[in-house]
Amino acid sequence: MSIPEVVTAQWRHDFAPHGVPIPVLPDGCRDLICVQVRGLAPRWMVTPLFDHAHLPRLACAETRMIGYRLHPDVRLDQGALLGAVAGRDPDDRVAVEAALAAHACRDPALAEALACLADAPRPLVQSARQCGLSLRSLQRLVGERSGRPPVFWHQLARIRRAGRMLGGERSLAEVALCAGFADQAHLSRACRRWFGLSPARLARAPELRWQLGQPGYDGMGTGEQSSTR
Repeated sequence: MSIPEVVTAQWRHDFAPHGVPIPVLPDGCRDLICVQVRGLAPRWMVTPLFDHAHLPRLACAETRMIGYRLHPDVRLDQGALLGAVAGRDPDDRVAVEAALAAHACRDPALAEALACLADAPRPLVQSARQCGLSLRSLQRLVGERSGRPPVFWHQLARIRRAGRMLGGERSLAEVALCAGFADQAHLSRACRRWFGLSPARLARAPELRWQLGQPGYDGMGTGEQSSTR
């Protein structure tokens, strides 16, 4: 089944009893999520744009989450969307996708601006010129339409790019240079600030680096995901 235009990935996580939650790394996307706990009614929510790694809040170990990850350039009426899916069974994809189609849409101008910011490392003023905008206009457009300033997107794209390179054949200095950091120390500070751990620890955490290869800001494709934790 095809996924709605506003959705970059659909996912499902089943948290097994005695399982240890894995931190969720920031990906530049908001998610429409249904939380199901055995014996309770489904609860829907829309996540914010996280700027740090976070642990999912679970009511109990036997929790299932079903999510629709939205493209970074999506604008939505959050109240109307949550009202439309309230009480819905998350397996009723027709109803959920109809709600998304009615209350969320992609913003072409925002998409272009975010693409410029995610491009190869460059100063923000050069990203603005690539979009045909002044820096002030870029700041206004991105800030008003995404809720986050351009520097948020610029830094997020850079650290996600670096994170995907870790654990390979490149040295830490080479990763820092390729991703647009001034040096290894700059990369290390950014990694701790965004992901909560050092580059060395991230390189040894395949379950976290796997997240960086999933759909998110700076474009890693679309698809469906599932996991049991």
